[in-house]
Amino acid sequence: MTMITGIQVIGIVIAVAILYEARSLYRETKFKRRDFEIWAAVSLVLLFVSLFPGFIDYSLRYLKIKRALDVLFIFSIFGAYVLLFQIYIKIQETERHVTDVVRKVALKFEEKK
Repeated sequence: MTMITGIQVIGIVIAVAILYEARSLYRETKFKRRDFEIWAAVSLVLLFVSLFPGFIDYSLRYLKIKRALDVLFIFSIFGAYVLLFQIYIKIQETERHVTDVVRKVALKFEEKK
């Protein structure tokens, strides 16, 4: 059995904190179910990688990637695209909501004239 390093402890603590906060926000209905599932998955992956760092080396050989830092950059770029897509969807929903509210207010205003 190998010793757990300091960086592994930090990864475990961060993963547990993310999972706890996501669960709390979901219970308070500040998170939708999809948001909770995404952050729970992120925290579980971080927890897994923190507990089993050798898995990264195996994955690198399987994916034919030379350096672990390259994997970090690749997943960071993918993650950024996912977050940008989520933000785009939220902006579209907000615009539709604002448009509906403005229409309703305008109709009420016209009725009172």
